[in-house]
Amino acid sequence: MNQGQSFWSQPARYYRNLFGVGLLACLVACIVVTLALANMQLTAFTRPRPSEPSITPLELGMEYEDVVLATSDGLRLSAWYIPGDPSNGGGVVLAHGHGSNRASMLSIAEVLNRYGYGSLLLDVRAHGESEGNQV
Repeated sequence: MNQGQSFWSQPARYYRNLFGVGLLACLVACIVVTLALANMQLTAFTRPRPSEPSITPLELGMEYEDVVLATSDGLRLSAWYIPGDPSNGGGVVLAHGHGSNRASMLSIAEVLNRYGYGSLLLDVRAHGESEGNQV
């Protein structure tokens, strides 16, 4: 800017450049925020935090037994065994979905138990109280 010229009398090119730089900065900021949010979602999906069950079968009126299963690579997997009617003899293994734990399967186990079926509710590897890492 020449001496004696005010800010408002600068050439239009200066303002176009200023606008372009501002627009580019906004675009870069939007890309950075989008990538950061995508990374957070991907991490949350692929590496859920282990969470202990918040309720047990006993709180729903079902007797149960804590069970620990050993994997071939030496990890311990936590489970609950809910016995069924001995005359039925049927049993079901229930495994929860990704990022959850065995307590999420209690409503299904409760229905099965009413019909005399036994259930084994399993915390899969790296979920709930089971050992292991996400791959």
